[in-house]
Order: sequence, then structure tokens, then C-alpha cells
Amino acid sequence: MRVIRWLDKNFEATFIAVGLVVIVAVMTSQIVYRKLFGASIIWSEELCRHIFIWSACWGLAYSIRKGNAIKFDIILGIFPEKAKYVFGIISNLIVAIFFTCIFKSSWKVIVSMKNTGSTALPYNMDFLYFIAFIGFVLSAVRALQMAVIDFRKLVKKTKDEEGKAV
Repeated sequence: MRVIRWLDKNFEATFIAVGLVVIVAVMTSQIVYRKLFGASIIWSEELCRHIFIWSACWGLAYSIRKGNAIKFDIILGIFPEKAKYVFGIISNLIVAIFFTCIFKSSWKVIVSMKNTGSTALPYNMDFLYFIAFIGFVLSAVRALQMAVIDFRKLVKKTKDEEGKAV
């Protein structure tokens, strides 16, 4: 159970952090190689660009999980706490539906890129799009997860208020 809790909190962040470390290492080696030998590493910029794209797609799911996704905090500030949970549930369901549509469409792109090779790296472009696809699936799952969490908070708040009223 501890592993599942750790994954729930750190799954996307771990991949994003590893990606950032790889980008820094590859770009640093590219700079050193260029300064010392006067030549560049052919595949470095493309790899860093792909990792950046992956990090952005996985960052969507991470921001949803952490509650940092785009929302209307100023407007929600005028409503009572129970209404905030209701708006949270509705907005997370809309986000989940959006990402479900996106990942359905992205699957078609993955299939269409199956035979398109990367310019400088030894894999097909469908691999790049598949990692993005996983990010979209994770975003939909995280949005549903946050809707469930908001629903549980709403139920708990309602029960607490009923208990105090008695």
C-alpha cells in the first residue's frame, strides 16, 4: 500500500525529474563537446526536444493531481466551501472528458506515425507520440481521481454539517 501511495504522489514527478536531468546532462555534454572538439552531437537537440515534449504531456497530469491546473480561483473565492467542491467535481469531469477525446484522437496519430523514423534517433516517431498518449491518459485518470476526491470531501463536509446541526 505504501508503494501505491508513493506512486500516486510521485509517479509523474519522477519521470519529469529524470527527464530534466537527462536534458541537462545531454545539453551540457553538447556544450562541452562543441567547445573542446569543435563539433556537435547530432542527436542531442532532438532527444532534448522529445524529452521536453514528454515532460510537458506528463506535467499536465501532475498539475491536475497537485490541483494546480487552470481554474477560476478568484471566482470560487466568493462561494461557500461546498460549492467549491461541486465546481471542482464539474470542472474535473470536463477535463477528464476533454483528455479522453484527446487520447482517442492521439491513438490515430500513433498508428499513422508507425513507419516514420526519427531524424537522428534510432526509433520511430510513434514512440514519441505514444509517450504523449500516456500523458493524456494519465491526465484523464488524474482528473477523474480529483473529481472523486472532491466528491468525498463534499460528502464529508455535508455529514459534518448535519452532525453539528443535530
